[in-house]
This record gives sequence, structure tokens and C-alpha cells, in this order.
Amino acid sequence: MELKIGQEWISEKHPHENFKIYGGIVDTCVDSFKDESIPFDEQPEGAKIFFWERTDYASFDKYVESKLGRNRDSTHPFARCGETKKSGLIAKIKKFSMTVKEKEDE
Repeated sequence: MELKIGQEWISEKHPHENFKIYGGIVDTCVDSFKDESIPFDEQPEGAKIFFWERTDYASFDKYVESKLGRNRDSTHPFARCGETKKSGLIAKIKKFSMTVKEKEDE
């Protein structure tokens, strides 16, 4: 499975989990990292760290409220955004049966 910056992943049954990959960095501390001059998209998968953010805030807020109640200072332990290696996103995609949202014609 290939992950790319700009992809939006959606789940029909769990819309609070919908997310978009909005950026990434290269983990220069891993063995698969070879050269800093290579663009992110061309780096080995094991060297990439993806930045993601939820796209359905209304569903997310409703979900957090159902778990934590209405009066709360934060969404902890549920995050609105984060960063992870590919394996973390793949696990989420599989767990919630997610698909890539097709881009709409502009």
C-alpha cells in the first residue's frame, strides 16, 4: 500500500477516524535513510514519517464527547492530528476499513 502526501482516507462506519496526510519528514536516524538530497516521495518507506490530521471534526468531537463527556479541557487520549511511521497509518486504515477519497474535479 502506497501512502502519499495529500491523500485523504475515509471510513464509512467510523467517520471520526477520517484523516488526511498533509506532510512528512525523513527520519535520518534509521538504517533505510541514505541521502538527504533525495525528495521525500523518493525516500524508502522506512525512512518516512507522515503528518496526519482528522478531516471530520464534527464526528470526532461527537466521538470524544461520548467517551470523555461534555466538560473537558482536552481530547486526550484522542488526537486531532499527529505523526507516525507508515505502519501506524496502515494499521489504522485496516482496522477501520478505510479507502482513499477520490479527488473531486475542480
